[in-house]
Amino acid sequence: MHYYSESIPVEKMTPEMLDDLLALGWYRMSDCFFTTSFIRFETKMYNTVWLRIALDDFVLSPTLVVLKKKNKRFRITYQKLDLDDEMEVLFASYKSVAKFETAPSLLDHLYSKTTFDNLSYTVKIYDGDLLIGCGIYEKGITALEGLISFYHADYAKHSLGKYLILTKIEYAKATGCQYYYLGYYVPGYTKFDYKLDLSKNATEYFHPRDKAWYRLQNYDDYYDEINIMRSQLRAKEEELSTSGAPYTMAAYPFYDMNIFYDFGDLKPLMMPYFILFGGEENLGASLMEYIYYFDTRQDEYKVARCHIYGFVPNYTRLSDDFFGSQVLVLTSEYSIDEVNLLIDEMNQKVE
Repeated sequence: MHYYSESIPVEKMTPEMLDDLLALGWYRMSDCFFTTSFIRFETKMYNTVWLRIALDDFVLSPTLVVLKKKNKRFRITYQKLDLDDEMEVLFASYKSVAKFETAPSLLDHLYSKTTFDNLSYTVKIYDGDLLIGCGIYEKGITALEGLISFYHADYAKHSLGKYLILTKIEYAKATGCQYYYLGYYVPGYTKFDYKLDLSKNATEYFHPRDKAWYRLQNYDDYYDEINIMRSQLRAKEEELSTSGAPYTMAAYPFYDMNIFYDFGDLKPLMMPYFILFGGEENLGASLMEYIYYFDTRQDEYKVARCHIYGFVPNYTRLSDDFFGSQVLVLTSEYSIDEVNLLIDEMNQKVE
């Protein structure tokens, strides 16, 4: 099984390591680096598409030209990151207008004050002596990643979020970087669409199966793993159901738990969808054995035997299509020939 979601703790980071991890579709989160192919908002699963801007091809769009003129009276400074009370006060103001759930404090959002200090910088925007915007970023040799941008709630009409990203892009280009990494974009979830408006011709996306970056000329031109997985499993569910044995596709809400929890030598299940052997009565059941899933990286169906690792407390099933509170780990996986033999044996038991 491929790892669609991963994280690695990093105690020390060099500029070269930062370049390499970003180029592989990884990103900084707290004191670790992570990558994921999927994200869930409420009851819907989405793809994550990692983006970067090729700075040699970056030019200001008419919209960005207007934005720069609109904010030209503000003063901009760049310096090494040094978290202080002024930044925390600004972050607290930003929380009242943020479109995403935020951490309790800026320090909570980032990391301890000592981690990665050698790579961390900040751009600050002032109106007179008042700090109204701040962007935090990390710089390697050829790459720069934006970690967070936040601004004063009273200045929301100045589009400071996008303006801060623009200041970081221009700084990266001026200091010889080749790429500015934007994090991920989520097709179909409009809160991330602003990332597509920065430079349409210079934006690239990471193809997780090819491990390569391609130009995102058409915003529908991405590797749609969620729909591939879902459609393949729906077709297989229909095919299997003709045998008379009960099979049901389920959404699995804990596909990315390995990002946040160390399973040691165990292999957690990381599929957002799978087919249950046993039908709908096994949705949320306390026992679990075989599941059928589609590996989008190898373009093939597989069967895995699972056991329950534990239960997520106070969890309520998101909908009837979702699996229950059980966290699953893999005991074994089967090849295609073994899959066909296993299905024949299970169908014979039903008969």
